[in-house]
Amino acid sequence: MTELILLTTVAVLGIGFLLVWMANPWRSLLAWVGLLSVQLNYQVFFSDFRPALSDVFLPSLVLGLLFSSSKASRKFGKPSSLSALILVFSALLLFVGNVVTYFELHMIPQWTWLNKDIGLLDLLLCYFAFLRLVDSHEKLLAIVKVFVLSGSAINLVALVGGIARYAFGISNMMMRDDTSLRLVGFNINPNSYGGFLLCVLLLQFALVLSSSQVLGISRRVQYLNLALLGMACLMTLSRSALLGMAVGIIAMFVFFPIRSNMRLVGVALTILLATYT
Repeated sequence: MTELILLTTVAVLGIGFLLVWMANPWRSLLAWVGLLSVQLNYQVFFSDFRPALSDVFLPSLVLGLLFSSSKASRKFGKPSSLSALILVFSALLLFVGNVVTYFELHMIPQWTWLNKDIGLLDLLLCYFAFLRLVDSHEKLLAIVKVFVLSGSAINLVALVGGIARYAFGISNMMMRDDTSLRLVGFNINPNSYGGFLLCVLLLQFALVLSSSQVLGISRRVQYLNLALLGMACLMTLSRSALLGMAVGIIAMFVFFPIRSNMRLVGVALTILLATYT
């Protein structure tokens, strides 16, 4: 009885905290960014539903999109021709994808409309909420900080599982199907996790090369973080993620004003990664 009361109290407090947090769309956006890589495989009402934990904050973001109307947001996040192109492309993608699926399978399966169609609409809503809510350069930097730091923290947990599997042969939930050698972290697919790590790594790399103080941590710690992110990316065994990392590193050394010998190091690293893939 005591355990039931304790669990109920924790659940009520947790839900109450979540509702208070969601009442502020800006805080919800920060939480959405911080939880992007935490994916669930939900099989109670649907056989194969894969939402992200960040989707919990979608209602608050939609409210922010509908009712946030500051002058700064209209100026800083003003919709552009790119937004219109994204809408047109998304509409075409939904239409063509569903038409082809129907002619191939003579039906629109649950996987398609639940994970693909609704998933794309979810991303569009979050994208436009981002444009509306990020109404200053300071808020944009805050998003970068939350994304890099939360992604790095989640990656540390994933690496513990990866090292346990590679070094000691211990199966754990950080690996695909618990027993494989492909790191997935809190994702379900190693290619998806590799793509997420790639974004975090390249942002961290850019912050290091530009001597940015956005993260508020020392450069040595940031260099260590780069190494850990790269190690995790290798553990995903995702060729697309490794190829993307190689291309990203080339771009960094081309566009950032650093010494030529460092560019050679970047090219050598890129060749090694390309050979590994």
